Amino acid sequence: MNGPGLSSVGVFVSHYHSDFFNEFLEEFAAACAFENLRMQVYRTRQDERVAEMLRRLTTSSSEEGVIILGLPQRTARDLSLALSIKKYRCVTADTLIPGSDGSYVGTDNALGIRLGMNHLMELGHRRILYLVNEPEEAETVRIRVREFHAVVAEYRLEGSHTFYCGTQFWEDSPEIVYRRMPELCYPGAPYTALFATSDSGALAALRWLSDNGTSVPEQMSVMGFGDDAPSRLAQPPLSTIRQQIPEMALKAVAILLSETDAQVFVPPALIVRQSTGAAPGALG
Repeated sequence: MNGPGLSSVGVFVSHYHSDFFNEFLEEFAAACAFENLRMQVYRTRQDERVAEMLRRLTTSSSEEGVIILGLPQRTARDLSLALSIKKYRCVTADTLIPGSDGSYVGTDNALGIRLGMNHLMELGHRRILYLVNEPEEAETVRIRVREFHAVVAEYRLEGSHTFYCGTQFWEDSPEIVYRRMPELCYPGAPYTALFATSDSGALAALRWLSDNGTSVPEQMSVMGFGDDAPSRLAQPPLSTIRQQIPEMALKAVAILLSETDAQVFVPPALIVRQSTGAAPGALG
């Protein structure tokens, strides 16, 4: 496997709309252009088998490296194993495969949860709802949930809880969140802040709260994870944890061009906008 001899990069990504994935693809394209590499996007279907995916590759392993972006965990594992057997250099991005020693680039998810929880606690929030609106089987989601529980235990936030939406891969996460919001925000509901697993869930929550007369952040603070482009245009603009996608894309391409495997966890950043504010009564 001659990494520096690569002339192209193939990106396998799920075939459904995601602002997060689209931004990743844009940054992969920029990183490839910087290295004078061609980029080919392979959109995968829900029922597509790994053997079918492999048949799309028309360039040899000495010429093409592969990035796996956001596929279901089991599919990503099987595809990366099959690519390794065929001697393709491969990096998974944002899909952490437990127990794998293959190359990976993604966010430091535990740090992101810490940043978000510290921000909410500094605003006086002690009754925080963590909304799990992404598939629970994803290891990145599990890490975020575990860190939320760790913070709750550490700071004795007895009024904070986790709510699982039951979202599966390929399902419409925002629609599921919107449909389940009445279970979370009812008369007398105890929470003062909602922290969603992804921006798409937080934006759906914002939409439901607006439609149902709950003011943000005066009555309920809302926080996301991702900093997808629509979050910057939301009303109010969404406070979130920014995943450093340009840096992750550059590192993924650099690993493909290297001779060694690596696992890189990029620190995220806290982005404070108008969707988070002081907990009701905290400053009274």
